[in-house]
Amino acid sequence: MSFDHQQSSGPGHEPESRIAASDSSGVAGRRPGLGKAAWFVFKAIEIRLRFIAVLVAIGLVIGYWDTIKNHWDKWTRPAAGVGVALSADDEF
Repeated sequence: MSFDHQQSSGPGHEPESRIAASDSSGVAGRRPGLGKAAWFVFKAIEIRLRFIAVLVAIGLVIGYWDTIKNHWDKWTRPAAGVGVALSADDEF
């Protein structure tokens, strides 16, 4: 019975084929931890900008409330030809 075990020099040892593959893609040249720090900074900025965008949107709705209400009333009012025309002879 024969098993194909690779020789390892410790828990962090990778076979040379895996190291060569990571070198060709450029992943092995990065500093560890830089991606996590950059991701954290990006997420923190994204959350703050989202908060500011919500505040700006609320301010715009409050500031233009009369205009928004007028447009809403215009869009939802009945059409002009729906009413019944009364002549001078008709009584109320």
